[in-house]
Amino acid sequence: MKKKVKYFYRRYKKELFSTAVTIILTIIPLCIPDSNIKISLSLSLMVIFFGLIVTIYFYLKEKDFFYISFNRREDKDDWAGEGNFEYFRSDKSYMITHSYSGFIFQKIFTWTDYRIYFDFQITNKCLGVILRAMNLSNYIMMQINYYGIRPHLRINGGWLIQEAEQEGLVFPQKLLKNTWYRCEILCDKRMICIKIIDKNKFIVDQKWRIPSGAVPFVFSGENAKVTIPFPIDLEYGTVGFRSDGDESALVRDLLVEKV
Repeated sequence: MKKKVKYFYRRYKKELFSTAVTIILTIIPLCIPDSNIKISLSLSLMVIFFGLIVTIYFYLKEKDFFYISFNRREDKDDWAGEGNFEYFRSDKSYMITHSYSGFIFQKIFTWTDYRIYFDFQITNKCLGVILRAMNLSNYIMMQINYYGIRPHLRINGGWLIQEAEQEGLVFPQKLLKNTWYRCEILCDKRMICIKIIDKNKFIVDQKWRIPSGAVPFVFSGENAKVTIPFPIDLEYGTVGFRSDGDESALVRDLLVEKV
């Protein structure tokens, strides 16, 4: 509840401020002794109109952060994907499973550099964290399992998978099943910085650079195989989660903010 109040205030503090100022300025003319009622009423209406314009401006202005608690069924409204991404009442969180393409948040497709925070619990095998998703066929995915992180690139629906040992992303200690951890990921140009925290103790604090160039994909025809290179163009896009097949994980308290 404290986090909800905190981020509600942070998200709407400008609107709340403009509303409070409008109310105060509306009351002042009515409190002036011997003032003309018509003049006071006109001033009040002008102040209300001005306050409404300011409130609409702040409302339409692009937000620089989003907070999703994942403890209500309505928290799924701004997400798109395939598979199971549903409210898990016993843990007041969302479970992601049987989702080949994953689920992505629909409000920040144009964001480039940002930081995300969330709590997660691996209930079976792994959790995929989607970054810079242009759509469900083009994104970066950092797959967190018990032993390390396997970076994935999804380009035009095809997968390029890199192993944790190859990328230096093996954990110094194994993550425990059915245990909550805090994750922080920074997307800064071509660098992704990952931190995993267990009760204020850092388990992981590592970096991974997004490859540049092109990825070759092999397509098989009736008589031959053709290799076609696709450029790695993942400079902006939204966030999300993925767990395919019997993989499953819980997530809650997601905060995404621009840097």
